[in-house]
Amino acid sequence: MDREEMLERLAGGEDALEISIRKWEDIVAGKGKNEGASNCALCEKYGCLICPVQKITHKSGCLGTPIELLEHVCHCTLKEKKALEIAELLFLKAVRKGSLRDCFMEERVGVE
Repeated sequence: MDREEMLERLAGGEDALEISIRKWEDIVAGKGKNEGASNCALCEKYGCLICPVQKITHKSGCLGTPIELLEHVCHCTLKEKKALEIAELLFLKAVRKGSLRDCFMEERVGVE
């Protein structure tokens, strides 16, 4: 999902968290790419201070999330990159539920 599509969805009234989950579903499926805050509906709508992610992690931006590792680990393998993308998707689904407790145990996604 690119920035234009993300902005259209927000303007159409879609929930920012659901748009972000969809973005990461597309990334995991190999149909999208992460452009950081540029195509993040949560960043666009909330910024860093009142974002639902910040309310869970108690950290600014995406610090404390799997995407933090993905963006700061420059030399990860494709397998590691895919694992972090999946972890980010599961993380956002846990944010939707309001808790990180057991978020990675509820869904099992294989990394090939």
